[in-house]
Amino acid sequence: MAASERPRARTASTCSLETARGTHAFKISDYISQRGLVVRGGGGRFIQSAAFAVGAATTGASAATPTGRRRLARQLVSKNAEAMATFDLRLVDQQATGQSVVLCHVAKPRLFTTKAYGWGSTLGTSRFKKKSVLEASPYMRDDSIVIECDVTVVTNKKPRVELDFGEVPVPPSDLSDNLGKLLVGKKGADVTLKVGGEAFPAHRIVLAMRSPVFEAELYGPMEEKTSQHITVQDMQPDVFRALLHFIYTDSMPDMEGFDAR
Repeated sequence: MAASERPRARTASTCSLETARGTHAFKISDYISQRGLVVRGGGGRFIQSAAFAVGAATTGASAATPTGRRRLARQLVSKNAEAMATFDLRLVDQQATGQSVVLCHVAKPRLFTTKAYGWGSTLGTSRFKKKSVLEASPYMRDDSIVIECDVTVVTNKKPRVELDFGEVPVPPSDLSDNLGKLLVGKKGADVTLKVGGEAFPAHRIVLAMRSPVFEAELYGPMEEKTSQHITVQDMQPDVFRALLHFIYTDSMPDMEGFDAR
């Protein structure tokens, strides 16, 4: 006879993206005074926001102050790190609706890295607004401006292999047949039930599992708990034999020749 073949295993995996999004509001107060203040770094002059975390990456926004115009940029500041990200840089209307205007929109994920250089890579726009236009706009209020940086960091989720063995044939249950054989064979019987002068070997756990009455007698606070012999009153042996058959097999025995006295 040929050995039965094992089900063929089928595997599948999926590569998907995981995103983390964060928004940072960068307020530059005392704007007129800060126009003359500069912080050198990365080859330019700029005012930089505090670092803020999005997912596992730490980033920042900066507002550069060259003569005549301003420049906005977003920069990765995590040490020895790389991040793929999209972002928006917006200037908030502080005087009317509170809405913002998008100054720089990067919809395609771009790589930012600090591995090659000590200073993180930057990306932004130099087409901002003239100082004179900005200072007369609704984006200036109480000598301050607010820049919002909306960042989405994109990472690849590690593919996970999924196994599919298809349908595995399961044989029909034969538990009732096995319990019926256990009743007939009397192997492992640990209690004897006496009914009308006849003795019926049985198994405590099966009786208790199938009948709350037997459970109370065999495992409850009754004297039969430790007794190996229990007498059943007011029942005929044939009736009890049929009852035991039902308890073990969940079916009625052949009733031909049954004495219902």
